[in-house]
Amino acid sequence: MLTDGDKRTLQMRLGMKAKAIVASIQQYNGKDKEQTPTVSFVQDYNLLRNKVLEIWPNELKDILPPEVKIINTQFGDVPDVRYIEIMAYAQQIVNLLV
Repeated sequence: MLTDGDKRTLQMRLGMKAKAIVASIQQYNGKDKEQTPTVSFVQDYNLLRNKVLEIWPNELKDILPPEVKIINTQFGDVPDVRYIEIMAYAQQIVNLLV
């Protein structure tokens, strides 16, 4: 079980990771923000999101942004979002962790 101090440390670190996701996408031009992200980028977001949910399941389960689906197509795995949506989801996580 995590102590309050451990939770505060994780809250800070996860918030910093979410801010880094937002900052990296903010650097893209408008056209690039509309592109489909790589599978690894989505997996990184999903890992962040699921770690937040693991630590605060009761507090955040109903308000946390969704996990991003990766769809298996005949052309390979394709995320079901655009970078701009990942940016919005990550910003919501930042705001929830403040």
